[in-house]
Amino acid sequence: MNKIWVVIVLLVTLISCKSEETAVPIAYDYVVLDSGVSWIYQYDSLAFNDNSNTVDTFELFLKEQISGNIQLQTERYLIMDRFVGTDTLEMTQRESAFLLLTSNSFERIDQNQRRIKLIFPVQDGRVWNGNAWNDLGRQNFSLKLIPQLQLASGKSYTEIAEVNEANTVNVIETNLEKSWYARGIGLIKREDTRLQTQSGKTSGYKIVQSLLHFRP
Repeated sequence: MNKIWVVIVLLVTLISCKSEETAVPIAYDYVVLDSGVSWIYQYDSLAFNDNSNTVDTFELFLKEQISGNIQLQTERYLIMDRFVGTDTLEMTQRESAFLLLTSNSFERIDQNQRRIKLIFPVQDGRVWNGNAWNDLGRQNFSLKLIPQLQLASGKSYTEIAEVNEANTVNVIETNLEKSWYARGIGLIKREDTRLQTQSGKTSGYKIVQSLLHFRP
């Protein structure tokens, strides 16, 4: 069994057997990870089909909610449940992600791949290897502080940490990935573009995930 999943199984067991003792809180400006906290996003996707030369558009809603956490010395482990639906009133749970908060990093485990999403303290110009704990190869993440970001909904947020996770653009491929975190809220927007262009045809996808509601 993969080592990551062994850790996850142990964590789930620990959480289920947890006593009434409250975990020691850890607070970082751009990460809000208390049990019960939730975010609802609009999730827009464009799928490019090079065979039919068409672009399909999908619009869903995504809810992420912290369902459990446990403090182990200087590390904090969390389970984030993910729900999807065509509206915000009726959503179905699809999967869970696992989060790790340490004294100097915020990490996320999705589909058995562990990535370092943020490093602390959050400072302008910082660069790190987001794939340091997986086998996907080195990928430099870079952080930029910006004063404000306005979403498509028209709502604006201030004190933003912008993390550039991928930035490759050439004649045959476009790989762009970027996340924005607001102080006291967490992730407010994410963009992920993976396109291949050959013989004048384009295949791949573009995803835009934007915050609609935050419930602390």
